[in-house]
Amino acid sequence: MDSSTQTPADQTQPSGPLFDISFPKAFGELNTFAKFKEQPADFFVQEVLETEFAGTGEHVYLFIEKVGQNTHWVQKELAKFCGVNSSDIGVAGLKDRNAITQQWFSIYLPKNQDKNWSEFNSEFWTVKDVRTHTQKLRKGSHTKNYFRILLREPSFVNSTNDANLSNLTSLQEILDSKLQKIQSAGVPNYYGAQRFGHDANNLSLAKDWFEAGKKIKNRTLKGLVLSAARSYLFNTVLAKRVLEGNWNKLVDGDIADPTNTQFPTGPLWGRGRLATDSLAKTLEQQALETFSVWIDALEHQGLSQERRPLVCLPEEMTWSWQEQNLEICFSLKPGEFATSVLGELLRVVEPEHRDY
Repeated sequence: MDSSTQTPADQTQPSGPLFDISFPKAFGELNTFAKFKEQPADFFVQEVLETEFAGTGEHVYLFIEKVGQNTHWVQKELAKFCGVNSSDIGVAGLKDRNAITQQWFSIYLPKNQDKNWSEFNSEFWTVKDVRTHTQKLRKGSHTKNYFRILLREPSFVNSTNDANLSNLTSLQEILDSKLQKIQSAGVPNYYGAQRFGHDANNLSLAKDWFEAGKKIKNRTLKGLVLSAARSYLFNTVLAKRVLEGNWNKLVDGDIADPTNTQFPTGPLWGRGRLATDSLAKTLEQQALETFSVWIDALEHQGLSQERRPLVCLPEEMTWSWQEQNLEICFSLKPGEFATSVLGELLRVVEPEHRDY
């Protein structure tokens, strides 16, 4: 597998307010770009929940389509509408704000389930389905997310400097070839930029906490920062494997992905020893050798070591050209990022908005 010559994310203890969260590409440098999220309909996400609903119980499940709204805001508005606490509203996962998304919400309503749910509809969201069940919807309980993405007017980055790059057929052939590689080999299973907060600010907070002792009092923020730090260390290990050219194949001492045993896993740091051995363990230790302070801090927060697949293999993947636009459809497992798939294909240019 060809590896990019791009250097990995800075593996020394980063300084300054921002972190570099651009990680090496598995299929070479990106010489094309496209407009993304020009309209909410350009990014459609549907949450798939393969639950056999009981038809009775104290929890009402709503399948809601929302436009340009984040999950937390709809969760808050739903709690207000039902007269319950936000903690009584369950979600399986968070969905992008700048999109059209369909996802499930559960509400604990033991005494008052006979609501007219159409009254909750607004110009920004619509209740599409209503079910009842015996249990609250839990984080990560969905089966997959289905994506339909429209990339507008893909172009070569240096098209003005090279007459050969202005040929649309050439561009389509290059992107089709990359899509075929992604379809068959998958992509590095990096955590997406949204995991690290706006401008990677959660990593700056982690640095201040772990290295300067600036503790975080807010419990929710503390959890986000720990998650961001853990994810950054995982991405750093994966970046090392991408540069070594073995991110999607087992080496001596690897721990295989239990759901796809041909692919390796990487560490989500916490207490306990690395599960790997031999070459795999050496690669992980080399990638994180300058992060001893972070590793120690994560262990002292009571987190246990876990493993995460190094490979994200999109399912049900199709694509088609619509004049000068490219539409891509695929499904991902919970915890996998569509931005990691797009990040191997081309650069995306989004309008100015804040997602995080």
